[in-house]
Amino acid sequence: MYVIYTKYVEFLVTIFRCAKLRVKYKKGLYIGRGCKKRKGCRLIIGKYSRLSHHISFWGQGLVVIGEHTSIGSRSQIYAHRNGGVYIGNYVNCASYLYLMDSNHGMKLGTKMLDQPLQSSPIHIGNDIWIGYHVTILKGVSIGDGCVLGACSLVTKSFDKNLIIGGVPAKILKQRT
Repeated sequence: MYVIYTKYVEFLVTIFRCAKLRVKYKKGLYIGRGCKKRKGCRLIIGKYSRLSHHISFWGQGLVVIGEHTSIGSRSQIYAHRNGGVYIGNYVNCASYLYLMDSNHGMKLGTKMLDQPLQSSPIHIGNDIWIGYHVTILKGVSIGDGCVLGACSLVTKSFDKNLIIGGVPAKILKQRT
């Protein structure tokens, strides 16, 4: 009886958190405490996905998270209205993931605060493992089956089935 009651309470809490994030509930979805979404950010989450605690979604763009995908606690995802962040199915992300699909311009002769944002979408494929404290910047595409090592800074795109790591990230080896 206690197990059924606990599952029911967990379901109700998830429904409440979906409403708070303005996300449609799908089967098996879990949203941890303290997750927040800034006004204007659009969020779509697939079934059986898991958002850990204190994840922030901000910007004016679209964030799509596939099915059976897990994002670790204290992660931050920024989606500009001209960019977007697209995360595939069966992606496992550790804590402190940082995805940023835009950056300020750096044109000489214009004050930094007056520079327009330059954005380009981030695409993360399927069946990917992203280690602790990884940062992925604008315009990056990660192919299916990749592994991204902890504390990596990903500034360029990579093909499928690679092990990637470092600052800036580079190919460490091919998955076999």
